[in-house]
Amino acid sequence: MSPADIDAQVERILASPLFSQSARLIRFLRFVVGATQAGRADDLKEYTLGVEVFDRGKDFDPRVDNIVRIQAAKLRSKLVEYYAGEGAQDQILIGIPKGSYVPQIRLQSTAGRKAASATDGRSRIAVLPFVNMSADVENEYFSDGLTEELINRLACVPELQVVARTSAFRFKGLNEDLREVGAKLNVTTVLEGSVRKAGNQLRVTAQLIDVNTGFHLFSKTYQREYKDVFDLQDELAQAVAAEVAPQGGRPGPASQETRTENLNAYSAYLRGMFALGSRFVDLRQCLDCFREALSSAPEYAAAWAGLSHGYLLLAWFYRAEESAAVPLSREAAAKALALDPDSAMGLSSLASVECASDWQWASAEAKFTRAIERQPTLSIAYIAYAFWCLLPQLRLGEAQAVIQRGLAVDPFNPLMQAIAVYIHGRARHFEEAERQGVLAMNIAPGYAPIPACIGCAQEWAGQLAPAIAAYREACKLSLNAGFPLSCLGHALAAAGETTEALRVLDELLQAEQQSPADIGRVLLGLGREDEALNWLEMAAERRSVYLLRVPGDPRFDRLLAHPRYQAVLRRMGLPIRAMASAAGRTDRR
Repeated sequence: MSPADIDAQVERILASPLFSQSARLIRFLRFVVGATQAGRADDLKEYTLGVEVFDRGKDFDPRVDNIVRIQAAKLRSKLVEYYAGEGAQDQILIGIPKGSYVPQIRLQSTAGRKAASATDGRSRIAVLPFVNMSADVENEYFSDGLTEELINRLACVPELQVVARTSAFRFKGLNEDLREVGAKLNVTTVLEGSVRKAGNQLRVTAQLIDVNTGFHLFSKTYQREYKDVFDLQDELAQAVAAEVAPQGGRPGPASQETRTENLNAYSAYLRGMFALGSRFVDLRQCLDCFREALSSAPEYAAAWAGLSHGYLLLAWFYRAEESAAVPLSREAAAKALALDPDSAMGLSSLASVECASDWQWASAEAKFTRAIERQPTLSIAYIAYAFWCLLPQLRLGEAQAVIQRGLAVDPFNPLMQAIAVYIHGRARHFEEAERQGVLAMNIAPGYAPIPACIGCAQEWAGQLAPAIAAYREACKLSLNAGFPLSCLGHALAAAGETTEALRVLDELLQAEQQSPADIGRVLLGLGREDEALNWLEMAAERRSVYLLRVPGDPRFDRLLAHPRYQAVLRRMGLPIRAMASAAGRTDRR
């Protein structure tokens, strides 16, 4: 990596839409990189930058004027966005670490470029949230639902790679320049539009835009009755495919999963999906909506699949008793698949139950694979496949590959980002875990799983102090949910903070949603292995979903030679020898 290579990378960054209109950031990045290359990194202090870059004069006082800190935060954030989108395949990484103005310059690992290269030459398109122009703001669920249906229909075109819902909806309500949107999502084309619903009448306006030129590829208006909404979706999807993938690209046959003649049920289903898409904060509400849909259309496969998904997430995030929620999830998923064997969400939900409670790994893997084939934008399928199916078997390379595929279609999904950090950390790819963690925190700093997974990667790298700080933040954001709290307890015990670790243990023992696996994690940190094994055996007896986190957690690797732990793994149908070998390989890296 020569100085000329670094200079070329700087100019490539500054020519991108994210930077090209910001004279301050252009000057800032050139200055700090140039000074570093000239051996003057020690001069990159706040006063120097204020005077040399921002023309503040010799009387500049950083204690009063915080322009350098503000612009550094902007530069740091823009660099993260650049490498998440347009620069994802660049070989040279340039970043500004927090607490410093000296840039970090390094070569990106091959793993770091996998997500960007996963497009295989296909055209990338984003469907931005259609704007609700109806008089009734409650109709927003319908405009969001139309957007999601178009995403799913276009994802069936083999020549296209479509950005998934979570990342596309990150731009909802924002009036950003489409060139910047294209750069952030690494797409060449954007579909946007509006929806007006009045009684039984629909008016949908759609514009397909080339983000590089800003030119409209088409602008169309559709006037339909509400009963023809599915035909409208097909017509619009085919118009987009004909324009963006003209070489025979047509949306594949749509699953009948979301289609029903009962439009009241369809409306309730869309409200359920609207609630489900709110970062899992409205899970109870989504269940009510799916039940409402099923009350008027009992044979509605999509509503059964959504209900299954909601029940499982309630259990996983400690919001319902797992012994009640998991069987209900299994039952609803089976019903969805009986009605529509191609239901992608039904397949993913049942596969998740087969991992979390039944430990039927091969069957689950087949269902995850089929779900992704049916709906390539179903983000939760990538997450569950990597974290719930592959990681417990310590198939680490495969887990990394699956989560990178997920990031390629949904780069701004906060849960996907968190799981990527965790899996990279488990594989002892700590540099990649750190890079992913910085990106994740920029995307969703208030999302509890992100600091929890960052803390895990840091603890596994031997960095106890920052790990404890990350766990504390995760506990604060999650109101002391079991997993981050147990990670905090383990790290405190490892750091010699026994008194506080015992307080954490007591809180877990008193929790309303008690998790034996979480309790075992803290006991293991305290060196009480026999007690930890008692709780792990209890988790296995209960077929607790939280036991799923244990085999892939290196904190438990010390038990791999213990007959009682081996009995737990054997009961879960896990390959003990292969796991011991994989754990040994990661420990030697």
